[in-house]
Amino acid sequence: MRFPDWRPLLSAALVGGTTALAAVPAKAGFDLCNRTGFPVDAAIAYYDRGDWVSAGWFSIQGGRCLELITGRLDNQFYYVFAEQAGGPAVWDGNHSFCISNNAFEIVGHRNCSRRGYDEEGFFEVDVGYGGHWTTDLVD
Repeated sequence: MRFPDWRPLLSAALVGGTTALAAVPAKAGFDLCNRTGFPVDAAIAYYDRGDWVSAGWFSIQGGRCLELITGRLDNQFYYVFAEQAGGPAVWDGNHSFCISNNAFEIVGHRNCSRRGYDEEGFFEVDVGYGGHWTTDLVD
């Protein structure tokens, strides 16, 4: 008995399947997950269009995640500062950026106090290039 040649149908199915898979966009962005039992307030800093930008405050409940940057990550390094809401825990580092007590998006990272801002140390996150990244805050 001779079996029918399935190659043309298989080829068509594979091409159709590839097209369907390509139509689903890959997730991109920077997520910050609070793996503690208490709420935190966070800020992020990154290089954008020739200057540094710091932005905050992002409130993240314990056990939750929040997307701080939506879309493609164009830089290799991003910087994060976070503190326990009303508590002693702090996640910081040695990269200084401007912050404010209220919600902020500040362009530039020099002369913070002269421009009316506070300055805080952020920790560095190496995300590689593009795609999606998640950083966890832990106790």
